[in-house]
Amino acid sequence: MSVFLDGGTFAISGQRRMKSDAGTHVPYEIYSNAARTAPLSISDALFSGSILATAPQLFQIYGRVPAGQYSAGTYSDTISVTVNY
Repeated sequence: MSVFLDGGTFAISGQRRMKSDAGTHVPYEIYSNAARTAPLSISDALFSGSILATAPQLFQIYGRVPAGQYSAGTYSDTISVTVNY
């Protein structure tokens, strides 16, 4: 089984981005660990391997917006998850 996250609605050139109501974009990254040292690029699998349990599985991800000069506002993005058995 493998689990993949796409780039999101506003990704461009391999970079995930969120968009505000005003139309501005902010880049962000997704990580597979809480320390945010294992980034997940758009082509990386969040999980790949065997799961023998019949219970629901939880895969946590963590995000970070790089430091920079961004406009204040509410930003959002939608990421699709693909599960291959």
